[in-house]
Amino acid sequence: MLRWLDPLREGSYNQACELLFGLQAIDAKGHITEHGRKLAQLPLHPRLAQMLVQAREMGVESLGCDLAALLAERDPMPGAASSDISERLELLELFRNRGKSAVRQKGGDPAVVRRIDQAARVWRRSPAQPLENQEAALGSLLLAAFPERIAQKRHDARHRYQLASGRGARLSPTDPLCGSAYIIAAQLDSGHKEGCIYLAAALEKATILDEHAHLVTETQEVRWDTASSKVLATTRRAIGALLVDEHPLPAVSEEAITNALLEGVTQTGVEALPWTPRARQLQARIHCLRLWQQQEQWPGLDDATLITDLSWLAPYLGGMRQLTQVQSLDLYFLLHSRLDWPQQQRLKQLVPETITVPSGSTIRIDYRLEGPPVLAVRLQEMFGQKTTPTICNQQIPLLLHLLSPARRPIQVTDDLASFWQNGYPQVKKELKGRYPKHAWPDDPIQAKALRGVPRKK
Repeated sequence: MLRWLDPLREGSYNQACELLFGLQAIDAKGHITEHGRKLAQLPLHPRLAQMLVQAREMGVESLGCDLAALLAERDPMPGAASSDISERLELLELFRNRGKSAVRQKGGDPAVVRRIDQAARVWRRSPAQPLENQEAALGSLLLAAFPERIAQKRHDARHRYQLASGRGARLSPTDPLCGSAYIIAAQLDSGHKEGCIYLAAALEKATILDEHAHLVTETQEVRWDTASSKVLATTRRAIGALLVDEHPLPAVSEEAITNALLEGVTQTGVEALPWTPRARQLQARIHCLRLWQQQEQWPGLDDATLITDLSWLAPYLGGMRQLTQVQSLDLYFLLHSRLDWPQQQRLKQLVPETITVPSGSTIRIDYRLEGPPVLAVRLQEMFGQKTTPTICNQQIPLLLHLLSPARRPIQVTDDLASFWQNGYPQVKKELKGRYPKHAWPDDPIQAKALRGVPRKK
């Protein structure tokens, strides 16, 4: 193997070993294989040796010798609009049949073509034979020598390709090979972002799958697909970085599907959960209790905690594959179920969802992740209430948003007694004329709370 390393000149020692392994010349431990010994008998670059050995096994030695000689020389058609190797082989045949002048008329370099012809004759062990299906054989030979340079057309442009190695490459936009689903790039540069392809050949998908099956890896996977927002279970066939095809996988475990769906929820973020106002309020209530009752072990239901560990959600995802199905869950129930029975009772007692005000109305409390809980209530419904309502064993006063009869904010206070004494007279003066049908008593503490307009006696 060591005598190969200098003529490779394709990068580091590791890259050279990777190339030889890809050509099946060495095994995973770096030992030369029987196939590698065949290659070593030829005084050629391992790629070209691979090509000749493959050609002899396929019974197309003449084509293999021509192709190897062509690739060992510089391009006989410099500046050509096409990168198609078939056109270079046609030029070689033209030289053999009609001589130098015919080559010049086609824009070729007769000196280069002559050297290619001479090299091919040296390597050929048997007389040249006509080949009926040269295109398929050509692709197969190139594929044997350059397995990592199989290139698949990208979806966004006819001339842009991705190589099996993972690199990007491109043809000239006017190249006749543009649009081919697969090509094999025999010569290309490293490029700035993408390599520029100089010599290539069209490649049939069937050639890859039928004649070079050892390059294809088949995997069964259950994964989250971001584009469709659902779990896909597929059998995928790939060559390096290229996905050749995939088919639905009929039998999949529920655990695998659930894990993939959880991955989708994680990627999407906490907004993927089926939030409702009530669920958000439960989250805020628990958050408040964790601040106010730190001696008790209330679970963390904040966004970061919920999305970091979704094990609590997994039991409810049976039969689901899409985010839209997750939205059908009752998130309030799921989060509430994370509390044991005593905690559920304590929750109801300490941070109730609603509170009954003096008018008899049941008003929802607005719990917040930052700031005190808010009670938004019409001013007239609080008549008779001397002090600010409290929760959490009377430790936490509610922040009152006192509203006009039209439910517009009048005053924000956490000291109702002070408001009745200092703020109410001014409010009464400003709003009594605007809402004359509503009650505006001189002494709101002694007055009866009302939900609407007082009835006439």
